[in-house]
Amino acid sequence: MRQFVAGLLLGLAAMYWYAYQKDAFIQAAGNWFAEASADPNAKEKMDKMISRGH
Repeated sequence: MRQFVAGLLLGLAAMYWYAYQKDAFIQAAGNWFAEASADPNAKEKMDKMISRGH
């Protein structure tokens, strides 16, 4: 029973993260890569690559 409850809570947490936090995480990771890059146009390239509106 404990394993079922633990799995259920882990599944709910994963669904919450995927629905509400995924975009913020991806944007933060893109910003980090753009800042770490030597390319002066890295920010625009990362924004274009991870934008949701294609």
